[in-house]
Amino acid sequence: MFVVLIAVSISQFIYANYLMSEMLLQFLIILLCYAFQNSIAKKSLGWLLGFQFIIVLLFLTKPVFYLFVIPNIFICIWLSKHISKASFFSLIPILALVMYMSWNKHRTGHFEFSSIQNLALKNYNLLYFQTNKYNEDYAYKVNDKINKEIAQLDSYKEKQQAIKSLSMQYIKKDFLSYTWFHLKGCFRMFIDPGRFDLYNFFNFNSKSEVGFLEHLNSNGVTGAFNYFKKQPIIIILFLPIILIFNLLKLYGFSKFWITNYKTAPPVLWLSFFIIIYITLLTGPLSASRFLVPLLPLYCMFASLGLLSHFNNFKSLNKLSLTV
Repeated sequence: MFVVLIAVSISQFIYANYLMSEMLLQFLIILLCYAFQNSIAKKSLGWLLGFQFIIVLLFLTKPVFYLFVIPNIFICIWLSKHISKASFFSLIPILALVMYMSWNKHRTGHFEFSSIQNLALKNYNLLYFQTNKYNEDYAYKVNDKINKEIAQLDSYKEKQQAIKSLSMQYIKKDFLSYTWFHLKGCFRMFIDPGRFDLYNFFNFNSKSEVGFLEHLNSNGVTGAFNYFKKQPIIIILFLPIILIFNLLKLYGFSKFWITNYKTAPPVLWLSFFIIIYITLLTGPLSASRFLVPLLPLYCMFASLGLLSHFNNFKSLNKLSLTV
């Protein structure tokens, strides 16, 4: 079942052929879970040390992981029950993070890990949200207004702080609407069939074409469906199949945790937390590409959940035949 679910995850094969961070991140996430399990099973300081260094490699590979130093503190406090003084090891990623941010301050004058968070907040989160709630013209007018205010500032630090504060002002005005929009984006990551990935896989030209995600954000489900009907025949044939399997994976994933949340071992809870962590931080930007680093863990849970469903179904059939 696991092999089948991976096989229908087309993005897994596409990004394995690109020089991008997805596959490296996938490897590091699996390695992190492996180090965590060995830390507990062997009560090993060496594996715990490795666990901390993998966290450093994770946020150096993908900035989204720099906030993982916070849950890592609680993970290490919990590990103190199994390994003496484990809580002190959580300082390693924090020190690495502070050193990197201090280096950035030396270069740019601003104590930050990366500028990508603020740029994504303005150019994607806010822009997509306002396009969805209001209209495209309004969203771009707000974006241009923020850009003009930023252009009047001199230092890089002031500009970055302004991007964040101005973007957050608009989001706070529509906080409940944005929260719902953000959560819908999180859900979309699990069902997105990956039109962009398929275009790359079949070498279709889409440079001048507005993407499916933008149609969905701008015009809702109706606009996305009308856009879908105009796609090449291969895309029309493949997308529904992938979508069906994505829904099966989501069902299997949910089924596993609803059934096993009380008995799941710590390493599975860590895996689950990583999936939720990435999903929540990605939000409105969610697409099939962002699920690639999580695919082995996600498909593992999904396959276990689906297998338990089919086993229960078989048991019910046997019971009905017996009766």
